[in-house]
Amino acid sequence: HYLETKDLSLKDTVLLVRIRKDLEELLKVLKEQDTYTGFDQEYYEKELKVRVRDDILVEFIGYVDKIMVYQKISDTYFSIVDYKTGTIDTHIEPMKYGLHMQLPIYLYLIHNSKVFDSPIFTGIYYQNILFSYPTWSKDLEKDKKDNYKLKGYSTDNHELLELFDCTYRESELIKSMKYSDEKGFDRYSKVLSDQMVYKIIEYTDKIIHDTTNHIVDGDFKINPKVYSKENISCKWCKFRDMCYVRDSDLEYLDKVDNFDFLEEE
Repeated sequence: HYLETKDLSLKDTVLLVRIRKDLEELLKVLKEQDTYTGFDQEYYEKELKVRVRDDILVEFIGYVDKIMVYQKISDTYFSIVDYKTGTIDTHIEPMKYGLHMQLPIYLYLIHNSKVFDSPIFTGIYYQNILFSYPTWSKDLEKDKKDNYKLKGYSTDNHELLELFDCTYRESELIKSMKYSDEKGFDRYSKVLSDQMVYKIIEYTDKIIHDTTNHIVDGDFKINPKVYSKENISCKWCKFRDMCYVRDSDLEYLDKVDNFDFLEEE
């Protein structure tokens, strides 16, 4: 009804027709995915807030697209889903440098905001929406369904995982998730132990507190990060044309493909 009052170009009209079709298909997929999970509560755009410093009022606030929850007496089992358009990079190992922090930050917020009693991790995921169709595919419908699956990290406790995803042995819900009693999790399945989740939260807490202290102290060094041969700090910066950055300011970072740095903390 809102769009009926707008004078749209042909290009915008065609785009909106496609988006509407995509969203209708997404809703159909989400309803089907709901049949695979035992989590019976969902929160959308949930505000999570953590007090970072006590001497001055500094709060860290985040909004989570979707939190899926199963309540068992005083325990709250949760999975986080963040919707993404375009290509998804699920690797969170670069959090060593304070990069790719979105999913770890959500974990930090869940565990420190006290919004849930006794929160217990089952998964942190991205989910594709409004993606480009792989039109070259031999089985387009299968590839589209696969692309709608959750992409991220799950608990390595297969009993808890089964509560979240009853199909986890050959998952219809989580990308690359497979499990067998003989071999355990498939090597492509991304799983985290409770101990690793705790270490991720602790490391995220350190990054947030260090960054907060730099801001409060007015410490804004020019040190753009170059990761995997790409200057990711300046790429989208609106002020790069007037910045005093020099080549000598660039900070070159080694690529990270494991969580060994968490063991050193």
